[in-house]
Amino acid sequence: MIVSVGFDWNGTLLADTTVSYKASKAALKALGGKQISLEDFRQTVVVPTLEFYLMHGCDENLMKADPYAASAAFHNVYEKLAAGCRTRKHARQVLEYLEQEDIQRFIVTNHTHEGVNRQLSRLGMEDLIDDVIANDDISPTLTGSSPKKDMLAGFLSEKGYTPGETMIVGDTEEEIEIGKELGIVTVAIMDGYHSEERLRSAGADHYISNLGQIIGIIDSVNASQAAGQGFGQYVRG
Repeated sequence: MIVSVGFDWNGTLLADTTVSYKASKAALKALGGKQISLEDFRQTVVVPTLEFYLMHGCDENLMKADPYAASAAFHNVYEKLAAGCRTRKHARQVLEYLEQEDIQRFIVTNHTHEGVNRQLSRLGMEDLIDDVIANDDISPTLTGSSPKKDMLAGFLSEKGYTPGETMIVGDTEEEIEIGKELGIVTVAIMDGYHSEERLRSAGADHYISNLGQIIGIIDSVNASQAAGQGFGQYVRG
């Protein structure tokens, strides 16, 4: 039975894909990179983000001399615009449903504790989230590989959640790959940071077009597990 659901933050619960795209364009311009379309962004954005900026023509010598220059240029735009972002459709409804069903809700993200908690407070959602698994600063995802898998594995071990009891929901290949490596149920949501092509190629257990569909998936997964059929392939959207 599903007893805990983890959500990515950016692009999954928070509807900030366009904001991140605009901030990335500003950073590319500041660092001598080429301008890209939203489609290009969804097809190429990656962690570590340094690779993304180099991929689009930013000055390699400048980036190596000051890898935080891209982050500063990005966040100068992102934080201002993100202050006006709302959650994705049905986010609050789903979180309230999970709370009523006594299913634990947590966020697992490459963003920072400070950034996520500030937005949760602004949106009045602190009481709907049990735990936030995040970075203390931006450095892990700027120049190195994402620590998200190790953070999540440690969290699940600490809480005593088994793979079959946990679901992860995300809008990028990363959440799908992490979920598959850890053996937990994976749900990919469209229209976030990554293109549908990238998400489909990653091979999630389930695909959705809005967060409200998670309720039906949980019911389906629980029924399949009760019948000894594993996670199933309940695909919607």
